Amino acid sequence: MRIASGKLRGHRIGFRPAKGLRPTSEKVRQAVFDMLRGRLGEASVLDLFSGTGAFGMTALSEGAARAVFVEKDSCQCRQIRQSLEKLKLAERSEVLCADALAYLEKAPASGDYFDLVFLDPPYGDGSARRAIELLSRSSLCRGDGLVVAECRRNESLPKKAGTLCHLKTKIYGDTQILIYGFARTDDPETEAGSGA
Repeated sequence: MRIASGKLRGHRIGFRPAKGLRPTSEKVRQAVFDMLRGRLGEASVLDLFSGTGAFGMTALSEGAARAVFVEKDSCQCRQIRQSLEKLKLAERSEVLCADALAYLEKAPASGDYFDLVFLDPPYGDGSARRAIELLSRSSLCRGDGLVVAECRRNESLPKKAGTLCHLKTKIYGDTQILIYGFARTDDPETEAGSGA
């Protein structure tokens, strides 16, 4: 697996194949970062259900100031740390070996915040929907922050959760990428959210 874009494009990311690990294809990751062009400079990024850590590492390659990786599998956490060290990204990173949903449930008390959240849970187990609901109630994202969620093509995710509104959907084979943003509560046009 390689970093899809940015200064470290083409550099390899080490990972251990494991049951339940479903790395996002390089083509899909490249398409995601093409959509995010111009938003990553100096951004603070949260990579939930990190797996290989490819989303967070590519964000750092694209100029993000900082990335926090949340992954519950201890072997994958070690591998992410090793890759960050090898790529000289460790000083701009933090790896938390924790369940992503449990992390989100505690998030209101964390005092942390992010400009961009990547959300790539196991397909079809309800984690994506639950994570979106928890993010909508947390203070983890800045007002102009974005959430990028990946799920199976036929999986249904909410168009709106609290002030978190669906902005765009892209389909790549069996993969669905949904972009969410935060509506201002004083803006009636964004209150209903948008579908694409």
